[in-house]
Amino acid sequence: MSDLHVSDDKCESCFRGRLRLSAKSSITWQNNFNRVIEMSITTTYRHTQSSDHRSPCLAGKEKLTTLRFYVQDFVGGDSPTVWEIAKTNLTDVLPSAFGLVSVLDNLVTSEPEVDSKEVGRIQGIIGLTDFHEKALVMLLNLVFTEGEYKGSTLSVLGRNPLAEETREVPIVGGTGAFRMARGYAILKHDLNFSTGRHLVPILCGRKGYNNPHNHIIQFLFHT
Repeated sequence: MSDLHVSDDKCESCFRGRLRLSAKSSITWQNNFNRVIEMSITTTYRHTQSSDHRSPCLAGKEKLTTLRFYVQDFVGGDSPTVWEIAKTNLTDVLPSAFGLVSVLDNLVTSEPEVDSKEVGRIQGIIGLTDFHEKALVMLLNLVFTEGEYKGSTLSVLGRNPLAEETREVPIVGGTGAFRMARGYAILKHDLNFSTGRHLVPILCGRKGYNNPHNHIIQFLFHT
């Protein structure tokens, strides 16, 4: 039995799902701050077991699943989970911090407390790659290490312009239970320097290989 908070509903849409969410968030840097993020994500997925190119809706019913979990993200402090690995000789003098590259390995838990049960890890590389503004390129994998989806992954690859009110980040794939997942996320955020929780909702699609059902998966990340 999974430790994730899960709910299932039938979805009337065929092959493509859409949902708009809002969430509050915070990340622990050298100073704590809170970020409010809203994402709206459209996902598609396809069945690749055979040469049948019909709509996946013909393969079975579509349902909506919600998974809620928490990302423990620390920049600075005694036990950081994000580490700077490279920068250019101009990084420190440019407002965009161009060339700064970091790697991260964040614990994902079933509850907000850092010592609650582990669900997985968020691992990857982020870098500031725009010379003129602060914009990240993100290459991230969500690796499930426990529960129903143990061994499966989801992948995010895209540009995140930090100064824009609304950002779009692609979900480009996955493995295991989330094989062939793809979609995009629309992000909005505000800053609040008083709290310490980060909540990021993501909606993506999956096509199960071991059953005839199409799934739309909505993820709520909290850190």
